[in-house]
Amino acid sequence: MLVVTTNRTVRHLDVAATTMVLLGVVQLAGCGGTSQRDLPWAGNVETRDGVEWIANPAEPLWTDDDSPRLTLELEQSFGSEEGPAETMLTWARHLTVDGDGNVYVYDGRDNRIVAFDAHGELLWSAGRSGQGPSELSMARGLEWNGDDGLYISNQSGTRIDEWGLTGEYRRSIALSDLGIPAQFSFGFVAPDLAFVFPTAEPHAEGYALSTGADWRLLRTLSMSAAPDVRMPATAGAGTGANVTGGKIVCGSVFDHEFRVFGLDGRLERVVQRPDIGFLPVGIDLERRIVASNGWTSPPLLVNGKYWLASSRWPTNMSDPLAGVRESADGSKIRAEWRHVLDLFDDRGRWLTGLMWDHPDRPGWGDLQKIGPDSRLYTAVRDPFPQVRRYRITIRPPTVN
Repeated sequence: MLVVTTNRTVRHLDVAATTMVLLGVVQLAGCGGTSQRDLPWAGNVETRDGVEWIANPAEPLWTDDDSPRLTLELEQSFGSEEGPAETMLTWARHLTVDGDGNVYVYDGRDNRIVAFDAHGELLWSAGRSGQGPSELSMARGLEWNGDDGLYISNQSGTRIDEWGLTGEYRRSIALSDLGIPAQFSFGFVAPDLAFVFPTAEPHAEGYALSTGADWRLLRTLSMSAAPDVRMPATAGAGTGANVTGGKIVCGSVFDHEFRVFGLDGRLERVVQRPDIGFLPVGIDLERRIVASNGWTSPPLLVNGKYWLASSRWPTNMSDPLAGVRESADGSKIRAEWRHVLDLFDDRGRWLTGLMWDHPDRPGWGDLQKIGPDSRLYTAVRDPFPQVRRYRITIRPPTVN
């Protein structure tokens, strides 16, 4: 059983249950002309150099009652605990979903791509460890281009490989040939237009890349997820980025917040969650090392209306730099994690959320993708590596 605290209410959730209540009561709309956007909100919005900064208040916009308004129902799992070796995942590190609900997983320890249909049946498995064509090593991301191609950030993010949806390897491009440094994550806005983001200084620059017949660097985007902090060149402490809804969204390792960029790289909005002890990344510039303490993931866009973001950080540490040095000296203590899952509206107002203290990852694992029909796909390590698909249900309360 897992103790969940949400909006001052304590609930006990069985993480193995097929239906899991994740968020408290959600007031979606009123009556008599009152809409969600008209609800009184105690936060603050400032415009700084053309960027909208949303500072959320200590309490969420939506209040709880005894009826949950947003639930996740487990519909399907992908990957087996026993059976043919091809169906057994070692680490579902990255995944993507096509328009038919087929799931493609980068199996991180076996260095292969595994494809399942929407019912969890194995379609194919391809790839092996190595550095040659069709070989994989330390992939940093896997994306569907919206058409007939899969693209994987291969060889520690230094190469992009293209595969077909039926498992055939097509071609590769070394990012250095395009003048692009090693990248952490990427996403598509059209079948032949991708945006990639490097790891050295998280999102200091992004790159628009044509993946058509000829690979071409179209333009460089000047971006910054943390403008006041310059990372060591070897840090690689970024949280990645999502390209969704015509926007680029980034998480943060410095604050409990996420950022929204336009496709031109211009920062448009910063969404800040109230501080409840978030412990930022620890950076030792002298030794050029980093300890990944807390981070907020890039949010996922749900139904085109809501941002769903997860965060976590250790609660038994107080000094990020001390944590880095303890780790370097081999005396790192075992972290006790706080996990937070927040729901925001499209304006960045904090609607409701969960907070729980637990040494392990939550039962639904790491949020990965929103697929067809706004299904949520997650990667799970326990009780065995698998991918899960959840149906998201939002049930507005009745307002008299």
